[in-house]
Amino acid sequence: MSGRKNFAIAASVAALIVAFAVAPSGASANAVDDLLNGVNNTLNNVRNTVSGLTGGGSGGSAPAPAPAPAPAPAATPVPQSSGAPPALDPSTPHGSGEDVSANLLGLGENTVGGTSGTQDGNGDYHGKVTVLALLGHDVITAESDEGESVDSPLKPVNDILDQLCEATQSAVCLNVLDYNSTTTNTGSQNSFSVLRAGLLNNAVTAGAVESNGNIEEGGGCQTAHGDSNVADVQVGDPVTGLNADALQSTSDSEACNDGSEDADATSTVTNVAGIKVLKTLQSCDEDEVNSDLDVLGLGLITGTCNADLTGHSPFNVREALEAVVLNADVAGVTAGASQSAAEAPKGPGAECPDPSNPDCPQPPEECPDPSDPSCPTGPGGPGAPGDGGPGGPAGPGGPSGEAPGNLPFTGADMTWLALIGGGVMALGLAAMALADRRRRANDPGALVALGKYSRS
Repeated sequence: MSGRKNFAIAASVAALIVAFAVAPSGASANAVDDLLNGVNNTLNNVRNTVSGLTGGGSGGSAPAPAPAPAPAPAATPVPQSSGAPPALDPSTPHGSGEDVSANLLGLGENTVGGTSGTQDGNGDYHGKVTVLALLGHDVITAESDEGESVDSPLKPVNDILDQLCEATQSAVCLNVLDYNSTTTNTGSQNSFSVLRAGLLNNAVTAGAVESNGNIEEGGGCQTAHGDSNVADVQVGDPVTGLNADALQSTSDSEACNDGSEDADATSTVTNVAGIKVLKTLQSCDEDEVNSDLDVLGLGLITGTCNADLTGHSPFNVREALEAVVLNADVAGVTAGASQSAAEAPKGPGAECPDPSNPDCPQPPEECPDPSDPSCPTGPGGPGAPGDGGPGGPAGPGGPSGEAPGNLPFTGADMTWLALIGGGVMALGLAAMALADRRRRANDPGALVALGKYSRS
């Protein structure tokens, strides 16, 4: 688009907005309706022109004036504004934080600050940091697969700033555009921050556009965490000092292979020294989840405060603010968004602390009576593992833990064993007697002792 066309469009928008803003109230029965209709028509012309110049169609005449939009309907459980952050698959384990995402004129998502740690269907972990995305396309990102770690190109600068912080004993601490994505075979940790500052040993702290998206497994459980912070300032003690927060959220999920699950989320829309600005302006109830938003009651900016889907497994979503300007075709914005979903670890190496869970490997059954044919194994012995379960002991002294019908010798063989043993013993005794007779026949001393010979 040429500079002359850009200037003409901008001038038209400005002229129409000013004209409607200064028009006398008597010119229309409803000045607010006139203002809304005028701005709507102008924005439609701009959108059609942009679409035509970018190949999306001709910049024809504007459609008929649309009536002023009605107040926002009751909040739906799942955030639906066109400014919502890119959706993650609800069935995919993940932890995600998204700072600000906006869709202008329906041309695509524009995102500043996003993090996500995910696990795919093959069980592999991945990490991603979105520094900037425009019109639905990534511009600056950092991604990691298992065994990889990626840092911000400003890491050397931030390392120097960390040394300065240490040298001044935390009198001056600062990090700028600091982010990292690190992934292993057990999880992924992802962090992003445009600004984090601390002065006078953290007597004054501030942060802007920060998020974390993490997922980790261990101890038979998988935990997923996402958080987002658009802005915060703290002066003095965290409890008694002055603080200001805007558009923050957290989301946490956990699933264990003993069958237990947990999900939790929090959010803050505004908080300036304890004052909740939008609640004071009667624009939404900031103490409630899924509270209707209508800034100043004019229908210009509508949406939801504390948009929430916590506890609806497996998707755990919390967004501090979800709003549309005039309508979703003009602008949709989501700020302070977090998501998490966890799935219990699977595979032979997974721990299973709850034997009552039928999905867990069961311990061998005890069977103290080895004569009972229904016992899978005997009560113990030096034999190999039996059929009673993993590592089950064999019978007393038995060479294996097989069932009685498969033993090398059974009770039915004992008679034959006794006969064979007796025969072996009789043959042994006979052989010993014969050997003794021969020895005596060849020994004169022995014959004298028997009285067959006399010594002269």
